[in-house]
Amino acid sequence: MLEVRGLKKHFTIRHNPLVRLHHRDHVVRAVDGVTFSVNEGQIFSIVGESGSGKTTLAKCILRLYHATGGAVIYRNESVFEMNKREIIQFRRKVQPIFQDADSTLDPRHNVYAILEEPLLIHRLGDRTDRERRISAAIEKVNLPSSLLGRHPCELSGGQRQRVAIARALLLNPDVIIADEPISGLDPVVATQVLDLLTTLRRTSGITIVLISHDLDTISYASDRIAVMYRGKIVEMINSDCFDDVRHPYARFLKGIGSEVPKARFPESVHRLSHEKHEGCSYAEHCLQRIGVCDRTPPELRQVAHGHHVACHVFPGA
Repeated sequence: MLEVRGLKKHFTIRHNPLVRLHHRDHVVRAVDGVTFSVNEGQIFSIVGESGSGKTTLAKCILRLYHATGGAVIYRNESVFEMNKREIIQFRRKVQPIFQDADSTLDPRHNVYAILEEPLLIHRLGDRTDRERRISAAIEKVNLPSSLLGRHPCELSGGQRQRVAIARALLLNPDVIIADEPISGLDPVVATQVLDLLTTLRRTSGITIVLISHDLDTISYASDRIAVMYRGKIVEMINSDCFDDVRHPYARFLKGIGSEVPKARFPESVHRLSHEKHEGCSYAEHCLQRIGVCDRTPPELRQVAHGHHVACHVFPGA
């Protein structure tokens, strides 16, 4: 249904003209050659720390960013080659849920007006039909209709996230791309939101691309997981093989054994350190590092059925 082929998104950070002669511009390779495919009705999760390129990848898929290279294929059509009419239809069928629900729900409007907006934009239904659609969407996310007259500031974090999910469902999408939908929620509410997404997949057959930094939390809800580090996928694994994660970075995220990386960079440095370099991008932090790691970048290759790893050494193999 959805295929990403060699996707790249590079940002050039330019210095002040007064110092540019002595300092070269930084090129941040936020997404650097990512390839994967998502089957219909699947929950495909993308996991990594802040700065790994997850959100940039999602925005490229949605064509909110112009990609530097590669392709996104939706139902055998290139998203980057779609005209204006086609991209409007694409965005009806592929709906985002952004990370910060507070910033995407207009505080001036009540919940009903927020949910009605996408229907008005796409000119769907008359007033009666819109009311029916909104009532059905609210029911799907287990919210009472009494909340429709409230404003976002009157709702809890979990309720605001459910409103964001209901808004995405109103256009009957085939795919939902959910960027950190459980970020900032307490564990109980986060579990409820994940259960809601898995229920929607089961009852509606909707395909979900789930983005998160918490590998353990989202693993039970996922059919397939891709682990990203510095713009690249370093491991891709089916849920039934999840206990056999092998890349040192994936093992660190899962908290396995002593796989704690050396001298972790602060987030600000991590974001700006995507420069082109030889060898494995994780080598400087890896406890399993060997000589070839400094010279040759590892390719994503199959180590078992449904399991691919980009590493010269496979811990636990």
